[in-house]
Amino acid sequence: LAVVRDAAALGEAGFVTQLVDVQRRAAAHKLEPQELQGATLGFSSMSRWKVNRHVPILAPNTALMVAHTVGPDGSGVLGATYDHRVLHGGEVAGLLRKLGTPPTTA
Repeated sequence: LAVVRDAAALGEAGFVTQLVDVQRRAAAHKLEPQELQGATLGFSSMSRWKVNRHVPILAPNTALMVAHTVGPDGSGVLGATYDHRVLHGGEVAGLLRKLGTPPTTA
């Protein structure tokens, strides 16, 4: 599970930029050891293999794993696995709604 450090301190654009970077380096097997431990939130995507939806297994000591893929019509499909001892369904549903809402432009 690749880790974006200090994600709470990043803005939305910074977080997405860092997440894409760490995923690309993970796919190329070029992660540093500190990028493989201490995750609290994980993202998993199987879009490159044209999978319409998947359910990731929650990694140890991780509170939330968000699954992302692209549906046949090009729309994003989100799902989640989470630790019920840490989060409740309403919190996870709210996050998925927020992640699934396109950003507004001013």
